[in-house]
Amino acid sequence: MPDALRQRTKYGLYSLFKTSWKYQTREFFENSTLHGVRYVAEKGRPIYEKLIWFSFVSMGAIVTLIVILALWEKFQTNPTITGLDTDFHNWNVPFPGITLCLTTPFSEKRFLDHVNRPGNNYSNKTKKDLHEFVKVMSWLSYDQMHYLKKYIDNGNINAYSKTNYRQLMLELAFRCEEFMGNCTFKQEEIPCCEAFRPTFTEHGLCFSFNTIHAEVDWPWKPPGLNATMEKLHQVYETDSTWSVKFDADFDKIDGTAFIIYIHDGNQLPGFEMTPQYEWYKSVDKLYFAPRTTYTTENARQLSIKQRKCVFKDEKELLSAKEYSYWACMNDCRMKLAKERCFCVPFIVVAVPGFPHCDFEGMRCLAIHEDEIKNASRCSCELGCDNTRYEVVKLSDSNGHGHSLEMGFISWPMIRYKRELLFGPLDLLVAFGGIAGLFLGFSLLSGVEIIYYFTLRAACMVYRNKSELEELRYQEESLSAPRINLGLAPDFTAIADAPPESQPDDWTQQKAPEKSPFVNRVLVPGGGKKTYTKSGKYPMYTYHF
Repeated sequence: MPDALRQRTKYGLYSLFKTSWKYQTREFFENSTLHGVRYVAEKGRPIYEKLIWFSFVSMGAIVTLIVILALWEKFQTNPTITGLDTDFHNWNVPFPGITLCLTTPFSEKRFLDHVNRPGNNYSNKTKKDLHEFVKVMSWLSYDQMHYLKKYIDNGNINAYSKTNYRQLMLELAFRCEEFMGNCTFKQEEIPCCEAFRPTFTEHGLCFSFNTIHAEVDWPWKPPGLNATMEKLHQVYETDSTWSVKFDADFDKIDGTAFIIYIHDGNQLPGFEMTPQYEWYKSVDKLYFAPRTTYTTENARQLSIKQRKCVFKDEKELLSAKEYSYWACMNDCRMKLAKERCFCVPFIVVAVPGFPHCDFEGMRCLAIHEDEIKNASRCSCELGCDNTRYEVVKLSDSNGHGHSLEMGFISWPMIRYKRELLFGPLDLLVAFGGIAGLFLGFSLLSGVEIIYYFTLRAACMVYRNKSELEELRYQEESLSAPRINLGLAPDFTAIADAPPESQPDDWTQQKAPEKSPFVNRVLVPGGGKKTYTKSGKYPMYTYHF
C-alpha cells in the first residue's frame, strides 16, 4: 500500500477484529486437529474433493450431535437404576406408625355435658346447630371443608366463633381408656393410653402408635408421662413376634368403626393417603408387608429432578425435621392456606408464623377449598428413603372379633435399592468418546477453537496492526468482479481492442466461423488494457 494512501486510511477496532477473525478462520482450517477439516479449506484441492470432505465432516458432526442429544436425554430422565437388596440380616427395621381414626371421633355424652354447662342457655335449635358443627369439625379434612359453608350466615355458631378448635376437639373426643385395653407390643404389655396418643392428621383427630408427630399434651394425659417421642420402636429378627395388639369395646364408642392407616413413623397419614383397612369386628389379625426403597449416597451427584426423589436432609421444611412427601405436601397446603386466609386449619401442626384459624378463617378456607387441596401447585417428590405398607393377609373372625393384632407377615427380606447408573463423569466420558470417534474432537480441541478466535485474534490486532491494515486495504481494493452474464455476443470489446495489445493469433480469431461470446470482467488493475483467450471459443478479458 502506498505510504500516502496508508497515512490517509484509518480503520476502526471492529474492522480490524473482523479481518483478524477471517485470517484466523483460514489458519484454523489449515492447522486444525479435527479430522478432515484441513482438506475442506486446503488450497489447490479440486472442488469435488472439498465437497466430499465437507460431506464427511458434516455427516460426522450430525451423527455426533444426535448421539450426544440421546445421551443427554438419558442423563436427564433415566440416570438411576433400581435393584433388589437381599442382605436382610444386617437391616435395622423400624416398626411402622399405626393411626386409628374413628368414624365418629367425638363423644355425644361429652358434647351434651359441654353445651349444658351452667351459664350456657342455648336453645334446642342452637344446640342442634352446634352439634352438627362440632360433628363436621371432628372429622374435618381438606375435602370436607365445604360443609362449613352452610354455617357462614348461621348466628347460632357465634358461641364457637373464637374457640380454640384444637382444644375443643380434644375435650369432646373419646378417651382411649374408654374403648381400648389389653395392649401388647411384641407380646409385652404396654399402657394403651401411652402407646396410642391423640394425633391431629389431615383426616381429622385420630390415635397413633409409634409416631413422633403425636400430641404432647391432652386432657387425659397420664401424670408424669414424657409425651415427646424421640425414638421409634424397632423390631429384630430374633423377636418372637413383630406385632401390636389391642382389644376394642365398640359399644363404648357408639358402634363406630376404626379406619386404619399404616405409615412411616416419621410421618402422618396425608390427605392423599388412602386407608389400608376399615375395621369393625370382621377380622382379628391384619398382616402387612413393607415395600422399602432406599437410595445410595452417590445419587446426590444428580439433581432432584433427575433422580426424582429428595434426601431427608436436602430440604428444610416447616412441619418436620426430615423431608418426606407427606411433610412437603403439608407445608405446601399450609402456605396456600395462609396466602388466601392468613391462617391454617387447626388439624395441621402449629408452626410459628402460621396461626390456627378462628371461625372466620375456617369459613375462608371453605371458600378456597378446591384451590388449597389442589396438589398440582405443590412440586413435591418422594423421599429417597421411603416405605409403603401393604396389607397382604387378613384373619377372619366371623364378625365376633373384639381384638385386633397388626404386624409383619414375615421378617422383611427384600428392599429396593436406587443407585446411580449414569452420572456426570459417565456423561463426560460418553461425550468425549463419541466426539473423538466421529470428529477427532477432544477437550484440547475445544480449547484450541477458543484460542484461535479469542486470544490469538486479539493479539494479532494489537501486535500486527499494520499487517491487518494491509489485509483490510487489499480486501477493499480488490472488490468482487462484475461479470456480464448476458447471452448476446459482445463485439464491442473485440472492435475496440488496440492492435498492439492483441494476441498473436488475433488475425485468425478475428473472423471465426462461429460468433465469439465475450465474457467481460472489470478488474481494478492499474489502467492498462490486456486481452487473454480462454475456453473453446475465444473469450477476452480486459483489465482497467
